[in-house]
Amino acid sequence: MRKEVPVRAVRPERRAPRCNALRHGLSVRPSYDPAAAAQIDEFAIEFCAGSVVAEQGDLALRAAEAEVDMARVREAKIHLINNSASRLKEQQTFIEPTEWECTTVAFSRHSKTLVALERYERRQFLRRNRALRKLANARAAEARARAAEEKARVAEQVAPPRPKQQYRPTDLFVEDVLPLRLADIMKVVIEPGVEGTRYSKTLKASLQHSIRDVKIFVEVEGSNGCISLHFEANGEAVVQRFAIARRSTQVGGGAWLFECPETKKMVRSLYLARDQRRFRSHHALRLTYRSKGVSAEDRRWERCAKLMERIGATDFLDLPSRPKFMRRRTYQQVCDGINEIARDMRRALVRDQLLFRDSK
Repeated sequence: MRKEVPVRAVRPERRAPRCNALRHGLSVRPSYDPAAAAQIDEFAIEFCAGSVVAEQGDLALRAAEAEVDMARVREAKIHLINNSASRLKEQQTFIEPTEWECTTVAFSRHSKTLVALERYERRQFLRRNRALRKLANARAAEARARAAEEKARVAEQVAPPRPKQQYRPTDLFVEDVLPLRLADIMKVVIEPGVEGTRYSKTLKASLQHSIRDVKIFVEVEGSNGCISLHFEANGEAVVQRFAIARRSTQVGGGAWLFECPETKKMVRSLYLARDQRRFRSHHALRLTYRSKGVSAEDRRWERCAKLMERIGATDFLDLPSRPKFMRRRTYQQVCDGINEIARDMRRALVRDQLLFRDSK
């Protein structure tokens, strides 16, 4: 026979508290309800913002569950007050109460229950905020890590610094001439105002001329002065004297200029032509710039070569990293100029091929 188990009697003081879990069901996890589970997934996706990190997904899920629990508590409050107010309105009384009076009485009768529900809501409110705070900190740490990686990647791509280059025009004119630049002379004159500064230099050029040494005497007073040239040309002693002046430039500062005795124009350089004995400006010598006879294609190639030299490139199809100490904006402008010239050259090549094919 089956032994009967005696039923334990419930103490009177525990009969009421044992039904607390069956009153409103707020202690049950919302994930057991399919509708609530769908809401949790929606909130979690919204909080997570498409992140694939497992830790952030768990935090977003906690915050979503707390949000749904808060909504359940609010619905329980509204349901409790509405039911109590409707029952008061249905009661048979001599004075018919208004809706506002029924709601007030319902609030006063269920004040203890509302306080208990408030504890549930406050608990879920703190739980949600705690999860969202941790989620925000995790995202901030991830963003800092990505920024550090990007900075390290950019730092690794920086090439060694390029040597400082001074671009000077070589073979500027079609004619073979010997240049004399005033800027080079004034760099040696450290103390302007000292009369009779002597400067001797060997002029090197492709010009086959008997001149070798030029002794230069500089007299400067303020922003004006004069220069005397003493040299021998074809066995004859030659002395030339030029007035010089310092003129302000558009970008600030100033530049020293010669005054050509023939044209009276202010120039930066003087030139000595073949079989002549005196320096003159390019206007007086009527020199022709070499760029006048250069084709558009060669001019583009020269421009591309200068840009590639600035960043140390050897092939315009494979540009190197940004040189150290060069601004990113400058590097981007140089790369854009090289790419634009390369596109123009490709278009010109395709156009020439099409013209050649049509001519056949």
